[in-house]
Amino acid sequence: MSPTKAKEVRPEKLEAVKEIKERFQRAKIAIFTDYQGQKGLPVTEVQKLRRKLLESKGELKVMKNSLAEKALESLKIEKLSTYFKHASAVAFGYDDPALTAKALFEFTKDTKKDKNDPGLPIIKGAWYGEAIIGPDQVRFLASLPPKPILLSQLLGTMNAPITGLVTVLSGTLRGLVTVLAQIRKQKESSAPPVKPAPVKEEAVSSAEPAPAKDSPVPTVEPELAQESGAASVEPTQPDEGVK
Repeated sequence: MSPTKAKEVRPEKLEAVKEIKERFQRAKIAIFTDYQGQKGLPVTEVQKLRRKLLESKGELKVMKNSLAEKALESLKIEKLSTYFKHASAVAFGYDDPALTAKALFEFTKDTKKDKNDPGLPIIKGAWYGEAIIGPDQVRFLASLPPKPILLSQLLGTMNAPITGLVTVLSGTLRGLVTVLAQIRKQKESSAPPVKPAPVKEEAVSSAEPAPAKDSPVPTVEPELAQESGAASVEPTQPDEGVK
């Protein structure tokens, strides 16, 4: 017997597998659905769903299960193959995952006939943030506000404690500056007056300088005294009787 030849894969199938891989790599979320259910979703309704998802920067892709499994195998996320049973369609979201989930749930709600009718397509789960989430988690994601509003709410919550801290610090700083100003003012008012430095003045010389302490008393010559009529004073001899 001749050896069995390996089954060749047609180029169009390889191209289809490549496109599926690219969609999973680009998408922020991939929601797995069953668009047939018990009654099936008419083609016209499928077209409406496609247009609704396009408004949220997403798309609906109906794919063959065998090709999807090959793409998942090459991406090493084979665990997602369990979602590709029956008639499968994937809603890919390339921008805001919440908007894609919201668009899908709003469309499903419009297709319900009664309270017990789940509507179409049936949401089976999703691949979001490198994790598998269930239908309830996808529903919760759909209830969130759009990303810009959600971010502004988050920033407002984060900024509230910071704003309070800045207010407290500003009040403390203002109080500190006020106290320092009062201390400075008090010191300036209680400080003794500063006397001006003495000005050095040069001594004024008198007309007649004062005699020095050790200068000798001038004596009058006898001749000068006689000429002026002054009597000369002879020195007295000591009394010999008095000892």
